Amino acid sequence: MNDKPLVIVEWTDAGCDSSWQTPGTILTPSKCHTAGWLLHQDDDMLMVAATFTENGDFNQTMSIPRGMVVKVENVTS
Repeated sequence: MNDKPLVIVEWTDAGCDSSWQTPGTILTPSKCHTAGWLLHQDDDMLMVAATFTENGDFNQTMSIPRGMVVKVENVTS
């Protein structure tokens, strides 16, 4: 197993819609939750991975801009 902490990241994603809109239509951002192992974090972003191999390789990664992050919770067993 890897030594990275397992976390749940609450973050806000941009609202988008590719259909025709009428004037006055308001799109709202979406509250999202992403679970994964915390690979990296700095002032600009954090990066999580959903899957690790026994050799330490990982995939299903996501980088979330720090300005979109609401909170990060450690998952404990």
